[in-house]
Amino acid sequence: MTRYPRAALRAVAIALCPLVVAVAVALQAPSASAAASVRSVSTVELDCYEFNEMLLAPMTELRAVIPARYEIAPFPPSPDLGYLLVSDHHCGRVEVNGHRWPGRHVTTMGLTLLRSRDGVPQEAFFQLWYGTTNLSLVAQAQLLGLKVRPVAATQSVVADADGRNQVTMAFQGAGLDHRRTALVTEPAATPVTEAPSAPIYAAGRRGEVTMSYQNALRPSSVATVDVTIDAGTRLAEFGLPPTYAGDIEFRRGGWRSTISAS
Repeated sequence: MTRYPRAALRAVAIALCPLVVAVAVALQAPSASAAASVRSVSTVELDCYEFNEMLLAPMTELRAVIPARYEIAPFPPSPDLGYLLVSDHHCGRVEVNGHRWPGRHVTTMGLTLLRSRDGVPQEAFFQLWYGTTNLSLVAQAQLLGLKVRPVAATQSVVADADGRNQVTMAFQGAGLDHRRTALVTEPAATPVTEAPSAPIYAAGRRGEVTMSYQNALRPSSVATVDVTIDAGTRLAEFGLPPTYAGDIEFRRGGWRSTISAS
C-alpha cells in the first residue's frame, strides 16, 4: 500500500471528526409481524471513548462493494485511492428507545467518504463493515436490513504513572479481527460541543439504510495508537496495512442516533 504523508491524512480526519455512530437496539426482539413495521429505532450512548484512524484503500476495492449511486471521494494526490476510516468505540451506558441496556458494549465500523449520492453533491459516509458485542443490537439492526455482525471484543483502561491511560481493544469474529493499543491523555470535561455529524448510508438487504446522529463531545486530545489487522480478514481485503501506528484524535462524550430504513 502506497504511503502518503500522515499530515495529509490527519487534515482530512480532523475535518471529518467528530464522527461517532450508534445503532439502536430493543431489549427484546419483536415478533416477525412486528418486524415488518419497524422502520427506525433510536439510541442514546453515554460515557464513550472513540478512535478514528483515517487510512487509504484502493478505489477498485471500494467500488466493488459500494453501489453506483454513491460517488466515492478520491484521495487528491492519487484518484486511484479512497479514504477508509476505521472507527472503534466503547460506551459505558446505553439507552435504547428509552430503556437502559445493561453493561457496556464495544463496536467497530469501517466507513468511506462520499462526495455525492444520486448525482447530488453531499458530504457523507458509506458503511463498509459494522460489528458489535451487543447481540440484541445486531438483531434489531438486522430487522431494518442493516448488515451488522456479532463480534467478540475485549477492552481495558489502565492508568500509567504519568496520569495517562492505556486503552486496549481487541475484536474477534466475523472477519473483523484487529487489535488497538492507545496511549491517551484524558481531555477536559468542558466545554461540551453538540453538533450533528454527516449521514452514513448503508446498502441494506431491503434497500438503503440511513444513520443520523447528534454528538455531545468534550474537547479532543491526542492518542498514540498501534493497530494490528489480522491477515485474511474483511479489513485486510481493503488493502490496509497489517500494522500502523501514529497520533490521532481521541474523542470522549456521547451521542443520540436514529437508524432509518427506506
